Amino acid sequence: GYSPSHVGITGYDGMMMIWGLMVDVELTRDGLRDKLQSGFVFNGVLGSTRVEAGIHDINFPLFPAVIIDGGELWFL
Repeated sequence: GYSPSHVGITGYDGMMMIWGLMVDVELTRDGLRDKLQSGFVFNGVLGSTRVEAGIHDINFPLFPAVIIDGGELWFL
C-alpha cells in the first residue's frame, strides 16, 4: 500500500459526505441542494465539519505541510 495524500483524503471525505446526506433522500439535484442548505455535521477522516443552515461554504480542516526534494510531502 501507500500513504494517501491530503488531496485524496479530501476527495474521499467529500464523496462520503454527499453519500451520507443522500442516504434517506431522493437522489436528485433538488434533494441534494435541500440537504446541503439545511445544515449538517460530518465526521470524516480529516475531522469534524459543521455546516450551518444557509451557508454555502464547506470548510475541511487543512494540515500545514511542506514539499521536500523529490516531491515528497511532509506534514508539520
